[in-house]
Amino acid sequence: MSPRGGPGRSVSPTRRIARRVVFAVLSLYVVVTVAFAFVALTPDPNVAEAQYTAALENRYAPPEERLAYIQQQVEAYREARNLDEPVLQRYLRWMADVSTFDWGLSKSTDLPVTMLIARHLPYTLAYVVPSMVLSALGGIALGSYLALNEGSWLDRGGTVLAYVGFGVPLFWLAAALIHLTTQPIALGGGYYFQLNADIYAYQAPWAPQNLLGTTLATLVLSTTLFASQLRYARTETLEHLGAQFVRLVRAKGLGWRGVLRHALRVAAVPLVSLLFVDLFGVLVVSVFVVEFVFEIPGFGRLTYDAIMARDVPLVLGTTMVVAFVGIFGSLLKDVAAVLLDPRIDGW
Repeated sequence: MSPRGGPGRSVSPTRRIARRVVFAVLSLYVVVTVAFAFVALTPDPNVAEAQYTAALENRYAPPEERLAYIQQQVEAYREARNLDEPVLQRYLRWMADVSTFDWGLSKSTDLPVTMLIARHLPYTLAYVVPSMVLSALGGIALGSYLALNEGSWLDRGGTVLAYVGFGVPLFWLAAALIHLTTQPIALGGGYYFQLNADIYAYQAPWAPQNLLGTTLATLVLSTTLFASQLRYARTETLEHLGAQFVRLVRAKGLGWRGVLRHALRVAAVPLVSLLFVDLFGVLVVSVFVVEFVFEIPGFGRLTYDAIMARDVPLVLGTTMVVAFVGIFGSLLKDVAAVLLDPRIDGW
């Protein structure tokens, strides 16, 4: 039976790819529309702040003049951010700009949104990429090794370590590491380390001044990711170690490395899927916690500042980045699944 349900009918790979691309584009526009609605249709707290500031600036003026000045400042604030235009008009203009890759200027900095994202994203990638690599390689290797030694003291200790790493809150671990690294060390006459956002703003994330901060962020983020990969790799390996094909290769005298290689080939598809799920979770949640605690001016801090400033173009621009990672990451996951297991129809 064909994918459409009719006998003898089949969909060409080109049409399948085209449908996936169309679905990805539509999903991207849906995500951006929802983000625009949340920002544009909710009250702006900065309007009240503009009223308060105007009232303080003209607090000694007569009441009528004072009210007129406050209203004038509020209208200027709304006009500067295009809030005086109809919502539908703002939405249509933004969709046109998104389609032409013109994400506009940030209302809080007057800089291009794409330039701000390109400037802040390397600070996030500097600790996210090493964390993903370390957790994937280390977690899968250790998890599969623990599965081969099921029931041993090493297996029980590794399982406990995974549960502890998975359960420790990121903000607590980050705060603990900052407390430890900012305390004077007796050796060498004392040492102090201060995480300063100003240093990050003028130095590359891999510069010597920022190396310790980037390393700490990598360790914090790797803790949860490593524990997740370890637990899942151990479970998947244990499931496949009892399969018939594993018993067959064992009967042929293959060593534990060969057995593990065969088991991991079958378990590779769900492990890759989990890796992409973890990556999306990192961009949605974890980077905000890590960068807020460590004061790293990365993508999470940029998004947080944009939300607090009600900077609609910048909020939607950062939302586009997250949507790109989620949607096209899912597409890459399907491609990887097909490459790892040709029997899977990833399209």
